[in-house]
Amino acid sequence: MKMKITKRELQNNYNYIVRAGYCELQNITREANEVGYACGIYGWNWDAFEIQASNGEYVAICTGYRDMTGKRIEGLKKFEEKARKIYDYNNKKTYKQKEKAHEKLLKQFADFVIVNYEV
Repeated sequence: MKMKITKRELQNNYNYIVRAGYCELQNITREANEVGYACGIYGWNWDAFEIQASNGEYVAICTGYRDMTGKRIEGLKKFEEKARKIYDYNNKKTYKQKEKAHEKLLKQFADFVIVNYEV
């Protein structure tokens, strides 16, 4: 069951938060741990996911329509494209192989965010 979360809770729990529009990172977040969602008077606003970097730190991904928190970082689209290719219908790998490749990509994504995050 999804948990409702506020921007403040997200900001207090994560040093690194990136944001993207609805469906901009739908493939990269496919196997990511969803930590919650936010909604307001107009309905659903955003979902939040977490991924772990190689150094053990966590990165939050905030994706949705409005009232999101986090920074927009250039270069995230290449990771989304790589994730899309992993699960592409023409990719002949087994599901376990795809899952393992995606886990590796998630770590690379988190590492990229940490390196390119300007505080």
